[in-house]
Amino acid sequence: MALVKFFRNLLLLLLLLYIAVLTSKTVQIFLLHKMNLMGSGWGDGAVQIFMENKTEYKSVILDMLDNNNMSAYEIDVTFAFAELLLDDEDIRSKLETISESHPQKQVRCFWHDVLNGRFEHAPVFPNQPNNGKNQFVAYRFVDNGTRCK
Repeated sequence: MALVKFFRNLLLLLLLLYIAVLTSKTVQIFLLHKMNLMGSGWGDGAVQIFMENKTEYKSVILDMLDNNNMSAYEIDVTFAFAELLLDDEDIRSKLETISESHPQKQVRCFWHDVLNGRFEHAPVFPNQPNNGKNQFVAYRFVDNGTRCK
């Protein structure tokens, strides 16, 4: 009898956890970030899921960015996903404000560098494709240096 109660309570707890994950966009973003950190190609899947649902996650990212006292984990999440929303006017204007006046230098300088093009993709082989044939093109990151204070 006690074993049946235990399994019933465990099943109820798992069901409530499942409902919480499905309904909470914040929990979903945190789980996507965990998936992104795990490596092994899972990061691409996390980014794809985020991009397919970016209109739903936009408000959560904005709420995180509005908080001047973000936890380290929230900072990592915003670093990972807010950059994917730079084409949105609300996100871009919020990030411009953060890059100028956020109390934490790490956050302020990161967004300053992102918005001002500190890093750029440069082709390793700057040659153009030959005769219309497909050619492998490799890129590298070029660090243009920071101007953040």
